[in-house]
Amino acid sequence: MLELENAIKLCKNGAPGDDGIHYSILKNLPDNAKIELLKIFNKSWQTGTTPDTWNEAVIIPLLKPNTPKNDPASYRPISLTSTFTKLMQKMIKPRLCNYLEENNLMSDVQSGCRQNHSCEDNLIRLEHDIRNAQATHTHVIAVFFRSNCCL
Repeated sequence: MLELENAIKLCKNGAPGDDGIHYSILKNLPDNAKIELLKIFNKSWQTGTTPDTWNEAVIIPLLKPNTPKNDPASYRPISLTSTFTKLMQKMIKPRLCNYLEENNLMSDVQSGCRQNHSCEDNLIRLEHDIRNAQATHTHVIAVFFRSNCCL
């Protein structure tokens, strides 16, 4: 129940998925309803299945600023998923991150999405490597991947 309560506190009011359930509804659930919701989450966790509607998303195209409306590349997709799906993800993420950290299953250079690490850590590491290479007259090779999903 503590994990559910913490996950609900993390929820920010956003657009609901196709089910139309807003976070404000979850934040105001009585205790007996939270117990029933937790039973559903635990059953899903035990069986490895989720209701079909939790796997569906409504895709809404948002026009990027200063781009032509008639060009499909001018839009970025927004996925509106079930509030229950997002809530369950907020409950699973801390467990998963703790497990990965405690069992040293993440690379030391993994920075994004980790506590006490930031994406800037990799920039600092790169700058350090470049300065070392300059001082020792060696080379540094860097490969950068760009994802179009966030454009």
